[in-house]
Amino acid sequence: QWYMMQAITDVPTTSWFTFIGETSSMERVRWEIRQDQLVAYRAYPRLRGGESPSANVPFDGTENPIAAYRINAHIDIKREYNPSTGEQSNVISENQSDRQWHERDYIRVDWSRSLVTNFEFIAPTSEVTNAAYFVSEEEGGPDAFYRETGDDGRTQYFDVLGKLFVEPDLWGCIYTWYGFSAEDCTAAEIGVRTSFSRAPEVPDYEAFHYDDQLMSRFGYFRSEYFSYDEQRGVRDQGRRYLIQRHNIWKETFRDGKVIPIPEREIRTVPYYLSTNFPDDPLLMDAAVATMKQWNDGIRDGLTAAGITDETDVFVLCRNPVAEDDPIACGDAGFSPRIGDLRYSTLHWVDPETLTGLLGYGPSAVDPITGEIVSGKAYVYGGAVSTWATYALDVLR
Repeated sequence: QWYMMQAITDVPTTSWFTFIGETSSMERVRWEIRQDQLVAYRAYPRLRGGESPSANVPFDGTENPIAAYRINAHIDIKREYNPSTGEQSNVISENQSDRQWHERDYIRVDWSRSLVTNFEFIAPTSEVTNAAYFVSEEEGGPDAFYRETGDDGRTQYFDVLGKLFVEPDLWGCIYTWYGFSAEDCTAAEIGVRTSFSRAPEVPDYEAFHYDDQLMSRFGYFRSEYFSYDEQRGVRDQGRRYLIQRHNIWKETFRDGKVIPIPEREIRTVPYYLSTNFPDDPLLMDAAVATMKQWNDGIRDGLTAAGITDETDVFVLCRNPVAEDDPIACGDAGFSPRIGDLRYSTLHWVDPETLTGLLGYGPSAVDPITGEIVSGKAYVYGGAVSTWATYALDVLR
């Protein structure tokens, strides 16, 4: 199974279509390779227990399609040879003829856009044209197709940056003609990073049902789903609420049993600044103060739970990571990119946005357990500066 998430990485300042940082929900998917399509199916039932309540047929691991991409070619990579004698040459090339398509080792995929409309993702709409493309691995550069492999040689993570061309907003264009707006009357190019990370086969996280009674005492974001009752159908009593929270423990289960909280070790969660975060002492102090407030609050809770470890749960990391950053940040020079679902980040968005946001805080949440794989915080500098000036004018 794989985690899958999309995030907007680039929007022109004259487009209302979306905003930098807009993030889809995160899904768990399974891949199915067809002759012409690579289909990502939801890997869990959205309605728990409803797939086969009477026959007890187990869920086959594929629910509705989340995304689908066009396959341009099925290929083998092998040495060329003399078809008469079979003698191999030193030339290595792509082969599409020796074996049937389903027997070949590799596929070449068009990642520019999904063929499936999914309104929980960055969905293809009537405003998106067909002139989409993506930056291939061969082209290189910071926006190129990127992947990481594990010690076993298997791909553990990859992401792709697609470029979508969207139609101009008609009314915004009219307002611009009459001098009331600063929109553009031509198409806009939108950058969308789709990231995929292999999900753990055995998650080391303890899900927690956070009902409305608990919610009335202290509010959390929750992952909600319905469960199906064979006699009663879909009922409100079958609704489940999973608290969304970071996994702050190095180990939760041992030998199949839950480790008591006072016996657990704390795992540090790094939050990375964006590469363009301003070198401004006031802004940096605010970011550091944010981490301190989080740590102060969670330390009170840990103390009440019987844990005396003073280790900071959250640490702030520069981007790229500096030599004197905390060990949990990783090696010096490490630099997470916007849209990478694995890393928690604090982004400063410098370009002006017509949507008028001041801040935005999505999370990459496991839909089965509610675990926050990564948290994202976006601060929209252009709007913040504008409203700060308005406030200063009022005070004057």
